[in-house]
Amino acid sequence: MSVVVRLLGHVDVTVDGSPRPVPGLRRKAVLARLALRLGEVVSADQLIDAVWDGKPPTTAVNSLQSHVSALRRLLGVPDAIRAQAPGYVLGAVTTDLRLSEGLVARGRDAASPADRLAALEQALDLWRGQPLVDVARLSWFSDEAPRLERARRSAERAAVECRLVLGQHAALVPELTRLCELHPFDEEQHGHLMLALYRCGRQAEALAVFHRLRARLGDELGIDPGGPARDLQAAILRQDPGLAHAPSPERSGAPAGAGTPPTGRARATRLVERAEEIALLDRALAEVQVSRAGRILIFEGSGGAGKTSLLDHARRRAAERGLAVMSARGSDLETDHDWGCVRQLFPGQAGVELDAAAGPLSDREAPGGYRTIASLYERTRDLAVRSPLVITFDDLHWADTPSARFLAFLAARLDASPTVLVVGLRPGHERVGRFLASIAGLPYATSRVLRPLGRDGCAQLLTDTLDAVPDEEVVDRCQALTRGNPFLMRELASRLSAVAGDVERALSDCGPGLRRFVSRQFRCLPPESAELARVLAVLGDGAGCDWLAKAARMTPREALDALDPLVSGQLVVAEGAPVRFSFEHPMIRDSVYDSIPSRQRAELHLRAAQVALGGHHSMTAATHLLRVPPGFGDLDPLTVLSEAADLSLSRGLARTAVSFLRRILEEDLADRRAEMMARLGAAEALVDGRATVEPRSHTRFRAQGPDRSGRTFDGQASALRATGVTQGRRTGPPGPHPTVVRGSPRTAGGSPRATSPQWRTGSATAPVSRRPGRTSVPHQDRLSGA
Repeated sequence: MSVVVRLLGHVDVTVDGSPRPVPGLRRKAVLARLALRLGEVVSADQLIDAVWDGKPPTTAVNSLQSHVSALRRLLGVPDAIRAQAPGYVLGAVTTDLRLSEGLVARGRDAASPADRLAALEQALDLWRGQPLVDVARLSWFSDEAPRLERARRSAERAAVECRLVLGQHAALVPELTRLCELHPFDEEQHGHLMLALYRCGRQAEALAVFHRLRARLGDELGIDPGGPARDLQAAILRQDPGLAHAPSPERSGAPAGAGTPPTGRARATRLVERAEEIALLDRALAEVQVSRAGRILIFEGSGGAGKTSLLDHARRRAAERGLAVMSARGSDLETDHDWGCVRQLFPGQAGVELDAAAGPLSDREAPGGYRTIASLYERTRDLAVRSPLVITFDDLHWADTPSARFLAFLAARLDASPTVLVVGLRPGHERVGRFLASIAGLPYATSRVLRPLGRDGCAQLLTDTLDAVPDEEVVDRCQALTRGNPFLMRELASRLSAVAGDVERALSDCGPGLRRFVSRQFRCLPPESAELARVLAVLGDGAGCDWLAKAARMTPREALDALDPLVSGQLVVAEGAPVRFSFEHPMIRDSVYDSIPSRQRAELHLRAAQVALGGHHSMTAATHLLRVPPGFGDLDPLTVLSEAADLSLSRGLARTAVSFLRRILEEDLADRRAEMMARLGAAEALVDGRATVEPRSHTRFRAQGPDRSGRTFDGQASALRATGVTQGRRTGPPGPHPTVVRGSPRTAGGSPRATSPQWRTGSATAPVSRRPGRTSVPHQDRLSGA
């Protein structure tokens, strides 16, 4: 369901494109006040002050709660308006203002004038009249409306410039005439009209526009037109050839130079599905140049979500605007190096002062600490006085404590300083939690959690990297593997590009980039958390805490404590009731599994098999034993694998039985080898006759029920084998059947898993590994335990 709060005209709501009116001035004001700070906490006091224009009734608090409840029902989205101290936050919806800003940002980034114009016109189409028209009589909104109107006029001017570049000067004249009447002192708009008229061969009318502008400015404001307008008048008088329309490169076929759309690697680095965040950055940079007041932007997200790319974008935009830029980045290897990040902000400038302070400041109450931080703040403020300043601070979660303390001190004093502070961090790091809380709670701070890419975003990123439109199946598989994580998508796209689009080959190896990524994540984990991540990689997604604890040889409480850094760091997600744990991204799960040394991996699979047997899950135990070398450990695999093979046949899973029986033949069977060879031959023959045999056998198993099914296994398996042999003789010998092992994200001797669809029998459900061209070994017992 798509819900849009509309502010660019009458205040209302659309749900899937259908308008829903918002009744009453106060209710509209509550919604508009929250929507204008979408995703930010607006305190109850701020809401009351705006809604009742500084004169609230004694029942204002109760009335506010009533309006919020009614708006929640109107929006129809869970948690659309959340209570969050000290007020409320509007989320899970968007606004026409946010959509318009995103389209304007997209237009600004577009390579060709036609693409820029298309995006700008879409943005302007969202305007339905004067912004906030229903609540404009309230003081707070009357102050906000001009800001929105300036944004519209800026978009209109940009669209006019595109149309002039595209040679649409004749069609522009009536529209520009109307705009000049609406905004009689807008010199830039008058300049556009003069240029359009001149290009239409109407030189006298173009000069008349300038004379009217000069007269109006002189009579009403006592000033003359600015330099650009006077220069344009002079150019028209001398009929400067530079005023003539020059066809854009895309129309003339001339070399495009900088205007050529980027391709390949350059295009792959541009931000995808981050229009809202880009608009937020651009707005903050524009405001700091005008208002001279500070802003703080905080971007949170898991590793690879795109925080660093956004901070890079902020630095580029700031440089384009002529703003001063300072930057620093935390490192997991330097969290104990005092002032490490501050030294990056002041390279070579504050070394002596910081060297003197580095020792004692590690003690929070040490004398001199405040003086050092205050001195650094004064240095920063002096820089901002000379020119508006942009500070980017990446990976705050790895910042050393003195640097984080300085950042919090600086942030608390930015309300009157022309500085934009842009911070990127991963959630769940308690060490810097108190500093982040103090920064995020400031009234001029905005936080955004970066969302994974949707399907369209994944497709766009693949297209940018491959310089070709990928198949829908490839997009779906890549999205399933990465869960829309931009870094993982880029790694996968680069891998696809390197192997010339060979999907199976690309997906069979996670690649060195991902291995480095996972290795860096693991360096920050406590040893017990890293060990539990390896256990989870062996058990497979959907593991319960009790199975994890037993396989890791921990108590349940110790396992939960070890899981906490994995969950808070967004490596692992916890879902369902009772809770089950899974890796956030299948690619990370596969990379973790691949990183486990062979001996440790076999030991973990053996433990998992023992845990499964303790819960009477023989199929699960057998799938783990497939990954244990013959003669490893003290568990006798023969009984477990033989029982699992019979159970598989009774359920009509002939290929699964083949996998188990082949594994049995790797053991020292002595006089039982002939028997097992015969069973394997019968099961392999059954594979070709599965279409006629399985439905009946499967139905019989379900009809017996869990209490009686055990008594039917041997007889039913024998019947299936006999039938299978007959079928096999009729249809010919079966081919090889590669195996995918459940309980491990690997195929037997093959590649990591791609996805985990569901296979069902009776009431039991278990994920099944799938890879195109391979046969899966499902199991009906729960992997994760009770």
